[in-house]
Amino acid sequence: MVSLAGPSSVASAPLLVEVLPVRRVPVPRRWAGGSAAGTGVGALARLGEGGGVFTGAGAALALAAKESIENLIASFIIFFDKPFTAGDVLKVNSISGTVERIGLRSTRIRTDQKTYVTVPNKQMVDSIVDNLSLRTQRKGELRLELSLSTPSGSLDQLIAGLLAILNKDRVENSSAFLNDITGSAYLVNVDYFTSPVTQEEFNAIRQQINLDTLRLMERLGISIAGASTDIILRAAPSIPAENS
Repeated sequence: MVSLAGPSSVASAPLLVEVLPVRRVPVPRRWAGGSAAGTGVGALARLGEGGGVFTGAGAALALAAKESIENLIASFIIFFDKPFTAGDVLKVNSISGTVERIGLRSTRIRTDQKTYVTVPNKQMVDSIVDNLSLRTQRKGELRLELSLSTPSGSLDQLIAGLLAILNKDRVENSSAFLNDITGSAYLVNVDYFTSPVTQEEFNAIRQQINLDTLRLMERLGISIAGASTDIILRAAPSIPAENS
């Protein structure tokens, strides 16, 4: 106990101050010399040792929240950018079908096989999407392999007749030409583009062109290469007997 008295302490009581002893707290070696950040990490590590279950659950929740937020952002991108809308026919990855619903998390597609596929919106945004409903034309093609016995004059008449067949209202661009001459056939290529009609209308146009082509080939007497095979048997030449 220490008594402190100033110059005016004659009429007042003395001020008593108690000096307490200083106790030293031992510091673990793994903390000694470390920074405050290192000490905090160590404390968190020790806390994690006792709460590993809670740490794993938190990581799982964080991962689930991350995926949900990514899909939500992707839904906003689809809404504002409008790469497709409900009712469009799409081809994404290996899936082809009609979009029936666009939600906050996923897009629902009715495939050509009438199955119902759910695709996350993030995958719809990150993948290459082919919107078939936005096409400006539909392409059709026909490849003919004609017999090598076909005269050149018949080939001219065939190509002219094919161009006349392709002269239809719904056909916007077309071409027919002798593409190649091989050792087994004459190759004639026919390409045409129609207006963006429905699939049923396009199938009807393609069928009509194919039937008209068959009738033209029958009229000109042109056959497909390899349509018939002739087998010719020849007798082996006789070998004269040697005189003994």
